[in-house]
Amino acid sequence: MLEIQILDGMRARPLVDPFYERNGRRRCARDEDLFFVAVEDGRVVGCVRYCIESGTPMLRTMMVDAAHRRRGIGSVLLREFAHYLETHGIRGVYCLPYAHLDAFYATVGFQRIGTDEVPVFLKDRMRTYDPSGTLYLFMRRP
Repeated sequence: MLEIQILDGMRARPLVDPFYERNGRRRCARDEDLFFVAVEDGRVVGCVRYCIESGTPMLRTMMVDAAHRRRGIGSVLLREFAHYLETHGIRGVYCLPYAHLDAFYATVGFQRIGTDEVPVFLKDRMRTYDPSGTLYLFMRRP
């Protein structure tokens, strides 16, 4: 059975850092971040990382273990994240998803936005992530 845990970075680190490494990413749990962790049979199968950067709320990382994709785990995580935002009155959350996932993020209210609506630090990050401007897009949940 899938369980979603909401953990601060300090409590999440021993769970999510090994999860990221297993899935080819670097460790990134910071104490000030909040994690939505999907656990199944005692094993992390997905997570969402929420943080505030330069005063801007961000969905920074969303990942589902490769062996557990296409089972709806990402949708459960994203809905739980959106519920948290709603219950805490958090608005103006940004994310930089892969371009082919715009409809997925739109299911919880994220909308595509133009570069004129994006904080400078995110524009700079996008230039590093995607110099061609084709892999990722800017989205915000009003």
